[in-house]
Amino acid sequence: MISKSAAVKICFLKQRREDGVTLIAFKSVRPLSNRFSLSGLSQPAYVKLNGFTEQGFIDVDGKRYNVEKYGPASGFWTVEHNGLVVLSAEKNSALKRTFEIRNQSDLLTITASSPFTRSFSLIRDGKNIGRIKPNHPLTRKGTINLEVSIDSLTLAFAFWLCAMSWRRAHG
Repeated sequence: MISKSAAVKICFLKQRREDGVTLIAFKSVRPLSNRFSLSGLSQPAYVKLNGFTEQGFIDVDGKRYNVEKYGPASGFWTVEHNGLVVLSAEKNSALKRTFEIRNQSDLLTITASSPFTRSFSLIRDGKNIGRIKPNHPLTRKGTINLEVSIDSLTLAFAFWLCAMSWRRAHG
């Protein structure tokens, strides 16, 4: 049985290849667990999905950010710190696995690469800047490839949304 709560350990280190792509590896802590660790990174962050709601929290740089969802049928989440909204995400269609993450100055779109896979593309200004991709359909290991820098909190929230989407697919 897959655990309904997920805690994800994320650390951020610029592990750049010669072609300029940043690689971040993730894997499940235990078999069939919704707990993941991301390796090869420097600043630790922790992401937790609540058991029965699509809410949780993200710990980055020693600060706790709450992820809140506005209603069970809503497709709107916020990341809040001390009562202030830092990031927001919206899922515009119930039929598509696409999320738009907004902060004060940026828009990042996360969309499923295909209806048949678990990989997600990261898009900024209409350009594909990265991908969150499991190694194969039956694994809980994979990589996040980034062609540009994304701040730690936004990347952690993007991964949180992907993990929530995978959890939804498993029921």
